Amino acid sequence: ALTGGSLTFSPANYGALGTVLADGAGSVVHLQGGGTTSLTTAGLASASATNGGTISLESTLNNTGATLNAAPYAGGTLLLKGATVSGGNVTSSGSLDFQNSNALNNVSLDGGLSLGTATVNIGGTFAHGAGAAFSAGANGALNFTSNYTFDNASFNATSASSNGFLNNASGTTLTLGTGFDATGVDVYFNGSGSLVNNASLVSKLGGGWYFEDGQGATNGAAGLIEADGTVSGSSFTIGSASFANAGTVEAVHGGAINIGSTSLSGTGTMEALTGGSLTFSPANYGALG
Repeated sequence: ALTGGSLTFSPANYGALGTVLADGAGSVVHLQGGGTTSLTTAGLASASATNGGTISLESTLNNTGATLNAAPYAGGTLLLKGATVSGGNVTSSGSLDFQNSNALNNVSLDGGLSLGTATVNIGGTFAHGAGAAFSAGANGALNFTSNYTFDNASFNATSASSNGFLNNASGTTLTLGTGFDATGVDVYFNGSGSLVNNASLVSKLGGGWYFEDGQGATNGAAGLIEADGTVSGSSFTIGSASFANAGTVEAVHGGAINIGSTSLSGTGTMEALTGGSLTFSPANYGALG
């Protein structure tokens, strides 16, 4: 496919593609189908995108025992658009582009991911590089479908006016380790599962951060949840089904913490300092700490 052109593959069975090229701005090669035999990383090896072209993976890529290089192209893009990558390693993972809803199952990344406005579902055994940076644009979402401890990594909600989501599925637990960091104006820790926080989470850029976990949230002994109102409007709302605090929850410099979980308990510290506000409105109180 040359500048502005489009080429679509949609077979039931994939083998090696041969030489496939998207060359020039607006050129796209769509890789669909493969419902019987998935495309493999070896089969994709001779596909390339140059000079603004795009290889658009829109089906399942069998990457088991292989390594997918997300940035082998000279000025082109590898796009996951409603795709699944199954198994193996991904190098230059931060160079992947995403549209729609995608899945990475049993995959190891050398870095992080830039989701844009897409959703990426993380399933099975997952690993990422040390200090990996993950980012989500307006309504972009990183969704864990298995238990996971997210540590030695960062999550940045990049939109100044819309939410970035860090989610987990029902029946799973997402644990934020002491080496996890988040930033952004509007950050949602949202999902149907449960959340355990051991990180320092500070809303400080004038927007709202939220815990909205369907099966409850726990702030561990090392955990800090803070609204710092140095930038006006900074708040942190905890609306998870239940909230147990063993760490520190604080509102400072005019920031606002609002706790509206159905059940509230804990032995940790909750405080409003230097003009901050802390509001409790649970249906059921336990020990506040």
